[in-house]
Amino acid sequence: MVQNLKDYIITTRKKSGSSNKLCYCKACYNKYGENDPELKAIVDKTDRILSHFRNCSNFDEAYNQEEKKIIFSLASKKKINLGTIRFFLLVNNSSNNNNQPAKIQRNTSFSSQASSSSAQASLFSAQASSSSTQALSLLNYGPLDNFIIRPFSSIDRKKFNLLILRVTISCGFALSWVNNPEVIELFKFLNPLIKLPDRKILSDKILHEAVTDLNNTMIEKLESDRIGITLSFDGWINVHEQELMGTIIMSSDGQPYVWKAMDISGERHKTDDVIAKTEEMITDIRELNLTILAIVTDSAPAYNAARLRLRNQHCELVFLPCYAHQVNLCVGEIFKVLSEFKTTSSYALKIAAYFKNANNKYFIGQLRTIQKEIYGKYIQPMIPGDTRWNSYLTCCSSIRATKNALRVYDKEMIT
Repeated sequence: MVQNLKDYIITTRKKSGSSNKLCYCKACYNKYGENDPELKAIVDKTDRILSHFRNCSNFDEAYNQEEKKIIFSLASKKKINLGTIRFFLLVNNSSNNNNQPAKIQRNTSFSSQASSSSAQASLFSAQASSSSTQALSLLNYGPLDNFIIRPFSSIDRKKFNLLILRVTISCGFALSWVNNPEVIELFKFLNPLIKLPDRKILSDKILHEAVTDLNNTMIEKLESDRIGITLSFDGWINVHEQELMGTIIMSSDGQPYVWKAMDISGERHKTDDVIAKTEEMITDIRELNLTILAIVTDSAPAYNAARLRLRNQHCELVFLPCYAHQVNLCVGEIFKVLSEFKTTSSYALKIAAYFKNANNKYFIGQLRTIQKEIYGKYIQPMIPGDTRWNSYLTCCSSIRATKNALRVYDKEMIT
């Protein structure tokens, strides 16, 4: 198989007979998946691969006419490795000029390199046989396009855009980072043929396609769940003071899927409104041919009343309150009975609030100095949030982690 075709196939360990290796067409593999019966194996030989490409509808859809011309031309002639040629030319130049540091000169265009490749190849074969092994000190390798440049196929472009979107979300980047000149310069250094998507394209077309693909994958997996799903929803207010309702679908094996988020700022939260919204969700889920087993709602008064009425209307479903809310209520009851817990918690909150107050910068600095001496690091006391129940535990844990520094601080302040 011509090595230039390896970017367009998927190699395998399977064999046909004793020696012929098998591979898959990359376009077919990306469409069907590895275990799909529609995916046909190809003998890993150039003529067999090219024959499949010419008759493959998936290959025809995956690449445009120009890309297909390049692919078929790769098999008809050997591709010259310009990077290797350049290296041996460098060895020869270094041997002829021992007092001058070796440098790799960057050509103005890749096309000019390709046009002289035949002459360079001849020179390479002659010089490689006569050059001796020498240690080189390379002071300037030049940009990566001196060695390899490859334009994206349509499949590679789609995957690249998806990876850019995932990086943006995972790192919490602003969507405008792809328009930053420094970022553009970095990608241009890696491959001058890479063109980053614009911010508007990233937030519109690419995001929409990614969400659509993710939703389709989610529905396929949930449809195969023979036991059934659990529907959970809760509301929150974002930084723009919009009240949103998020819906999570939980499969029978405990895998959560984000279904949708709706802006309900203009809607009331009375019992009848909650019932209507829940009925709408049940209808939407059933239209997707999914089996609902249970529904988990918030523990607010309107949701409690709606849950009781819905139990009578949908006897086939189990309606449950928010488990985290119930645990928080139980902990609240314990604090009411055991006053020492409540006292300790209130002291921890006061200490954390004191060392988070901007008016106490001097004392905060003193504590940080003591922490550095004792622990070799800084420990920031955490202030809990009213609706983040785990944050109360985090607050107490942060105070406990720096208790030795607080004791030293207390003694120094007294003296």
